[in-house]
Amino acid sequence: MTAESLHVFCSHGPARHRIHILKWGESSPHKNLNDVPVFCVHALTRIAEDFEAVAQSFSPRPVYAAEMIGRGGSPWLLDAALYTYPHYVDDCVQALDALNLKEVDWLGTSMGGLIGMIIAANHPKRIRRLILNDVGPFLPFAALQRIGGYLGQIQRFSDLEQAYRYCRTVYVGFGLKTEETWREFTRRSLRQNKDGSWRLHYDPRIADAFKQVRGDVDLWPVYDQVRCPTLVLRGAMSDVLLEKDAQRMTETGPRARVITFEGCGHAPALVEEEQIKAVKEFLES
Repeated sequence: MTAESLHVFCSHGPARHRIHILKWGESSPHKNLNDVPVFCVHALTRIAEDFEAVAQSFSPRPVYAAEMIGRGGSPWLLDAALYTYPHYVDDCVQALDALNLKEVDWLGTSMGGLIGMIIAANHPKRIRRLILNDVGPFLPFAALQRIGGYLGQIQRFSDLEQAYRYCRTVYVGFGLKTEETWREFTRRSLRQNKDGSWRLHYDPRIADAFKQVRGDVDLWPVYDQVRCPTLVLRGAMSDVLLEKDAQRMTETGPRARVITFEGCGHAPALVEEEQIKAVKEFLES
């Protein structure tokens, strides 16, 4: 099943920009709960194609995957100060409205999970079920420092082999198991320059706001407002979602169910059969 490429327009005051969205499956209105559209949002430096394996498993149920501004097929902003969570959240709400998606099941990896958590807390009727992939309401500063260590660097690769080695190092936590999968992952992560060299798909200035963080991030008050059924997926070696915080998520707020996957850290890539099965069983139960 080939994805359809869509664009919706979002605005913040006089500023207006478009958001790129991939869509798989049928467009007809849902007739039962299991036909509720699935809306996916990627991690900080990732893209909509990361959800292709999940989307294919839901066919013909409609699955949408949005690319936040500055990533993939969404253009880079002139004002880097707009690369912030409030703007990402607002863009997603506007995108849901533009697509006439009144209620969705939300699947978000890392950043995409935080966006979903905020929307579920503040717009409870928009999200029926919520999946947080390796993220929770507490972000340890040590993990944010690790991410900041590579975020914002202007990476230029002379060939695909150099890019492949970079991706295997930076995204090792995704836990991809085969060389073929890693090479496909690398291909999706790149854009080619006019001189034949390669670069990462995202605007390195997304790091500007991120690097203003000076300590742990505590969003427990937001999580405690979430009321929809919630599933948390966690990489066993994750430094972003610590085991103690995952446990607390089962005891407060929506009292989430937690599933931990061995062989990966931050964040499960959602390409392995057991990971996709966990997503489907939760959203179809």
